[in-house]
Amino acid sequence: MLGQKFLQVLRGQGCTFIQQDLSFNYVVYVAKRNAGHSKWANIRHVKAAKDGQRAATFQRLAFQMRTAIKENGSADPKFNSKLAQVIDIARSSNMPVDKINDVLKKSLGSKEDLKQHIVEIKAGNVQILVELLTSRFPHAKSLINSAIKKFGARQADAGFCLRNFNLRGIVITKALPSQSYEKAEEDAIEAGAEEVIEENNEDGREFKFLTSPNDFSKVKDHLVSFGYEVTYGSVEYVPVDKVELNEDEMETLSNLVKKIEASEDVNKVYDNVK
Repeated sequence: MLGQKFLQVLRGQGCTFIQQDLSFNYVVYVAKRNAGHSKWANIRHVKAAKDGQRAATFQRLAFQMRTAIKENGSADPKFNSKLAQVIDIARSSNMPVDKINDVLKKSLGSKEDLKQHIVEIKAGNVQILVELLTSRFPHAKSLINSAIKKFGARQADAGFCLRNFNLRGIVITKALPSQSYEKAEEDAIEAGAEEVIEENNEDGREFKFLTSPNDFSKVKDHLVSFGYEVTYGSVEYVPVDKVELNEDEMETLSNLVKKIEASEDVNKVYDNVK
């Protein structure tokens, strides 16, 4: 459980804890967490669907493109596999083509030195990974420290949380009436996916294909060629061991994550909540 201190701090700040009974499966592109049937995932989905979140997603994808170009020295996705992967995710996220091209044109001449960093946070039994994309890591880390202390959370030692997560490619598709789970398994094998999971939500059935990070784009392209409609695609940290929270704790965690995401240097936030 998150602990009494974690909850008391939020109550002291006048937060209202909402009772909910919702079911959800994650379908928003390049959002902050992986798929799952939980009330917490539904809260994240609703927020990610807002226009403000969409704009923030595009901004962070632009950061990722610039970083890939800086690291490789090439703005041509044909010669920069990391850039090609980010562009593929950006297109899946409906990022306008002119915005993508604008980032590519401006990146080589930019002096911005963006680097990726992972900050690990412990909030009771919840483990949180904060992916930063920044040229000012000490400042960004200090802001996160200040935010999480107000919630009774703390930074964990390097590797403490990270060892409970695996980096995996995730491709989610609609499941048409004619597409059985058995056929999805066959297509997963042929596409090179490691696993396929059938999930249900208020919009109907979906298939979640899991891949190695390096095979993400290849698997996604194969699935499209097989006739699948991709609704989500990303490379994310997926938790190995998950924890369950009650409604009050999930709402508390939502407020904590919202505070973390307020930093412009935060690229993604992951946790191990079911």
